[in-house]
Amino acid sequence: MSRASSALKAREEEQGWLACMRSAFAQGEACALRHFRSQEKKGDLIVHAKEDCSPVTLADRETEQAMLRVVRSFYPDASLLGEETGESLSSSDGGLWIVDPIDGTRGFVVGWPLFGILLARLDEAGKPRVGAVSMPALGCRRFFATSSGGCWEEDAQGCKKQEMATSACAQLEEARLFVGEAEKTLLHDAARVLASRVRVCRYAHDCYMFVRLAAGGVDIVVEAGLQAYDFMPLVLLVTQAGGVVSDWQGNPLTRHSKGEVVASANARLHRQVLACIESSL
Repeated sequence: MSRASSALKAREEEQGWLACMRSAFAQGEACALRHFRSQEKKGDLIVHAKEDCSPVTLADRETEQAMLRVVRSFYPDASLLGEETGESLSSSDGGLWIVDPIDGTRGFVVGWPLFGILLARLDEAGKPRVGAVSMPALGCRRFFATSSGGCWEEDAQGCKKQEMATSACAQLEEARLFVGEAEKTLLHDAARVLASRVRVCRYAHDCYMFVRLAAGGVDIVVEAGLQAYDFMPLVLLVTQAGGVVSDWQGNPLTRHSKGEVVASANARLHRQVLACIESSL
């Protein structure tokens, strides 16, 4: 197959995956928002603790099931990895769909609107081909990135609103940092030192900080203690907007990475961040 034919096939595959993601988001958003609005009014959402002590609710489980049904309707033999349902592999599909139904459950259960829904499609080699984020309580804003190029925002009707690009900040001391999963991340000396070096430091428990990095409003994100479904859908969002994302040693992220993630607006800034982390390990 010629290079042009391969590129055309790749684009066609990505368009099919994007269509599936839009449909999955529509179902997931409706389910998540139904629970979220009820929680805002009644405060009656029951929260359980998983084995790792992280919270889970009926909203997480129902949202994931609704989205997985859509993926299976498009791709009956799909291999799946869901935060709540685990992994289901297919011998006929070497790729993998990853679903995080509610990223930011801690905020969700107190009516905080910055929870997101994450989706990714990985190829047979485990590399992300499409990554996407929906922010249901922010008007169902959706953010997509593909390996063939581009990172953009869409509305719930699938209309592209704008291309996204990271900032040009190239000095650590001028950077705006978000520390995710702070109660885990700040146990590491490296994260505390990094936080002391930047101009602005904030804390979060959700994916929206990566969206803001891709849009140029944040310069660095650092996190520890993550799982593959927390970060693999976000890799392309960062890189296709012009940023760099890796583990704390500078290695590319894979679904088997141990969960220490750092993302920067550009390569020059990323080198400084990694140097700061290395000096503190």
